[in-house]
Amino acid sequence: MKNNIFIIFALIFTMLDCKNEVNTDKPIIEVRKVPEDGIVINKWQMLGPFPVDSQQNAIDYNNLECFGFEEAEISFNDFLKVSGSHVEDTCRPDTTFINKYIFSGATPIEFKELPGISEKELSGDYYFACQIRCQRPISTRLHFSSNARAKIWLNNKLFFCADYSLPMASYREYRPVDLKKGDNFLLIKIHKPNANHEMYARLENENKRGMER
Repeated sequence: MKNNIFIIFALIFTMLDCKNEVNTDKPIIEVRKVPEDGIVINKWQMLGPFPVDSQQNAIDYNNLECFGFEEAEISFNDFLKVSGSHVEDTCRPDTTFINKYIFSGATPIEFKELPGISEKELSGDYYFACQIRCQRPISTRLHFSSNARAKIWLNNKLFFCADYSLPMASYREYRPVDLKKGDNFLLIKIHKPNANHEMYARLENENKRGMER
């Protein structure tokens, strides 16, 4: 009897441990519903930097070609596996190239504050990936802002493109999105020729303030 009780408690603790580890240090956001104050997308897999020049169309260059992928076709799992040691012979990523998980908290991502990278190494193109896991289909809005050129794909469909840069501002981009039940792949590309750039993304339901901007 005592052995059975011990086994039951062991199973319970194992289940609790597994539950706590589901999305620990992984770029996955669990969404049951979007609350009134929204959901900050703050878990990202960051890939980069890729060297850039001053050309206006630099945001359109496919850096993922070095790894045999198209930006609009790469999967979330393939993105996680991208490594600087597995590149095409004609490509060589920047020596500061990394593919790592970052947690941004409730504030915008400040590139000069990114862990493990010095400010002088920050120039280049970056990709940020997040998997939004929904328990049911959800229609909401993506509130996005950046002071850099940017592209956004949702489930491998180009959702937004800005080949210009403007100061950060709330509700500049406040676009309707339909999230399917299950996994939704959000991919953001930032073209930043210097260190003084930021990025912010959150899910928000339609509200008066957002629609008036």
